Amino acid sequence: MLNIHDLKAACEKAIGHETSKSTIYNLLARHGWRKLMPRPFHPSRDIAAQNAFKKWLSNAVRKAKRAAARRGRPLRILFADEGRRKTG
Repeated sequence: MLNIHDLKAACEKAIGHETSKSTIYNLLARHGWRKLMPRPFHPSRDIAAQNAFKKWLSNAVRKAKRAAARRGRPLRILFADEGRRKTG
């Protein structure tokens, strides 16, 4: 993992003058490096709320599957973009 501030300071020392962050980002992009790395978790996450939501969601899916089975239809769970028809 690389910190852009440390890399910028090293580049400025090597070239002998100050440069902008965008110059460093462009240099990294030119060599195929990714600019940002996603953080592994949100700093103000609420683990209890996440677990409660997971439990609620699994119960909701279970109830929906039972209701679909009573109607004699299979339950298809789609993401928002899967349910749209393609046009054009």
